[in-house]
Amino acid sequence: MAKRTVINRPAATTWAVPLDDTHTMQIGFHRAPEDQEPRRGPGFGQDDSRSYEERQRIPGDYDAQVSIHGGIARHGLEHLASTDRGVTMMRNMIRRGIRAVQNGAAPGDINNRSGTVITTFAHDRVVPGIEPAATPEKDRHLLREVARNVVDEMVRTARQEAA
Repeated sequence: MAKRTVINRPAATTWAVPLDDTHTMQIGFHRAPEDQEPRRGPGFGQDDSRSYEERQRIPGDYDAQVSIHGGIARHGLEHLASTDRGVTMMRNMIRRGIRAVQNGAAPGDINNRSGTVITTFAHDRVVPGIEPAATPEKDRHLLREVARNVVDEMVRTARQEAA
């Protein structure tokens, strides 16, 4: 049986900084335990360094991003599903902020108080061994409980590492 590896925190923090309407620069850093060398380079599939044929057979994030209608997404051509609700909510929030700035106001939906840390979370986690609950209502409750436990563990380990 293969050995399982448990990761309790993200290993990288990255930011995408727009340079113009069609170019973005990504900056960030990778974390690693003291006895391990941090991962180097942009990461698999994050740029156009692989051959076209390889990128067609095993596409990465970069290929998905630049293949969208020539690199600039045309939202009218998309076929969004209910699972894309977060995408539509984020786009609406950005549109409201852009309109506010165009009208001379501050963008809304920003909960930053000057000088405070904005807590953000991003994580990939597989939680094995969870069986569906007996009813859909109990299953929703179980999934919410598991998600809260994962976030609590992330916050706890992040605080321990910061101390």
